[in-house]
Amino acid sequence: MNGPGDSRKRRGFTVIELLTVMVVMGILANIATPIYQEARRRADAAAVIGAVHTIKVGVYDNFAARSSYPPSAGWRVVPAQLRPSLPGSFKFQYKTVDFRWRRWSNAAGVRRGGGPLIGVELRTSDQKLLKAIRNAYKGPTLAGGATSITLILD
Repeated sequence: MNGPGDSRKRRGFTVIELLTVMVVMGILANIATPIYQEARRRADAAAVIGAVHTIKVGVYDNFAARSSYPPSAGWRVVPAQLRPSLPGSFKFQYKTVDFRWRRWSNAAGVRRGGGPLIGVELRTSDQKLLKAIRNAYKGPTLAGGATSITLILD
């Protein structure tokens, strides 16, 4: 009854077909994972740059109101003078990135126009994310180490 002329169709997949599909899926997953991680890293870098831009707007708003820049602050500390100019829940941290407000007013930290040099220092243990932030930031930077960088606000 089940000879070569039998017209019944077989149902299901063979083990070889299933293994082939699993191998192809594994290869595609290995190709897609680094691409996904890089896209996620770029999105995190964009979020950090957006936070720095928010700080920049807050700093200039604060300067317009007080005619001075807030003093430097510690890691993850929002300067008290700057709080009213930032969104209510704004933090000086994004995921693994810590922020620190910096104002230099000595001779080495004076701009061409005579005002102080101001910036946001970033630190993270994720060196690939730090590199993505460096690549995404279009303004001037100060040399940082393997785990930090200072973005100068213009």
